[in-house]
Amino acid sequence: MAKLILGNNDIGKTFTISSPDPGTVWEVLGTNSEDKIQINAGANAKVNLLGGNDKISCSGNAADYKVKANGSTVTLTHSDNSKITIAASTIANTISFNDGVSLDLEIDTTLGAVVLGSQTLTATEADIADTGDSDDDNSPDPVITYPTIDYLPDLTEDEMANATLAILTPYTPTYDSITWDYSYYYGESGDYALLRDTFTFLG
Repeated sequence: MAKLILGNNDIGKTFTISSPDPGTVWEVLGTNSEDKIQINAGANAKVNLLGGNDKISCSGNAADYKVKANGSTVTLTHSDNSKITIAASTIANTISFNDGVSLDLEIDTTLGAVVLGSQTLTATEADIADTGDSDDDNSPDPVITYPTIDYLPDLTEDEMANATLAILTPYTPTYDSITWDYSYYYGESGDYALLRDTFTFLG
């Protein structure tokens, strides 16, 4: 067993967990503020970050993992059999994967259950449901690509470097007539302010 105990001076810093020995299990104890943990491929970890609003980055894609919950303890098992156990709380922690999937893990007091994204977890191990594949044929959703940045030749290098990063999240419909898959909210108080802003998207 290896231990990583974070203190007040570690708040907001990113710590990377690696296990050169497959038998090594890291025990990570966080603070009551924001903690950031990167778990490398093959690493086994027991993570208790205490405060919520924490960020846990897992190697591999979401589809590489199976997930289950035993009480408030969630176990993510990679296809290589490495395991990450995380203590869930009523304040969401964000679990992210290499393929860009990012899901909130929390105890939903209304459901009386632990949820990962929109998936209610049980003691039965299951695939992670929210993997960015919005259809039922198990094929990845199409990715929109552009040939080069020259697609926007009117932007200066400085404008591109300072563009606002827009992160799209799954959209919860408020009206039956709206059928968006993802959305992003941005607002400013000035008149026509949005027309003067430049955004960049990751896909």
